[in-house]
Amino acid sequence: MKKTLFLVKNGDAARRQQGFTLIEILVVMTIIAVMTSLFALSVQGRDDDDVVDEIITTFVREANFAREEIMFRRFPIGIYLYNGGYLFYTVAEVQRKDESEEQKREVLWKPLHSRLLKQHRFPHGLSITFYQETAQAPVVLENEIPDDVKPQIVFLSDTDAIPFELLFSYGESENRSVVRYPSGKVREKDEV
Repeated sequence: MKKTLFLVKNGDAARRQQGFTLIEILVVMTIIAVMTSLFALSVQGRDDDDVVDEIITTFVREANFAREEIMFRRFPIGIYLYNGGYLFYTVAEVQRKDESEEQKREVLWKPLHSRLLKQHRFPHGLSITFYQETAQAPVVLENEIPDDVKPQIVFLSDTDAIPFELLFSYGESENRSVVRYPSGKVREKDEV
């Protein structure tokens, strides 16, 4: 028997069929299945009560932080509530000339630029009702942030706090509220 030797030119060797092996396809499908199930669990686990709980926890934590922060600031901190969320403001003094060209000192509210006290937007469908102790009816909240802002909640270092109640309503969850007591402490109502 005669043996034949085939010489193959460079590039022609191993003209394998290009594609994926069965093992590679199964590994990719397994990864996709695991990722999909993790995503489904994270979305499915958040019901309306969880959303409201997160919003209330964040609001209470930040409001109490603002209350403590004013002890170290020269100016007050305020929270402006609107139907879409809330943001923090502080006071700035500006010098302006009036009609008679006299210098006039004016105090304006400006957004507070802080990593810890920042703007928060509410999820679509969340409604809030704001009651202030000094008002007979709920305070009407704007849908957008106006140019000239006057915060409804103000934290001052040298005066008693004006109590308020902020009622949150979202989807199928029970209505829950946050209150500020005359001492200045902010917490969820009925929380011990």
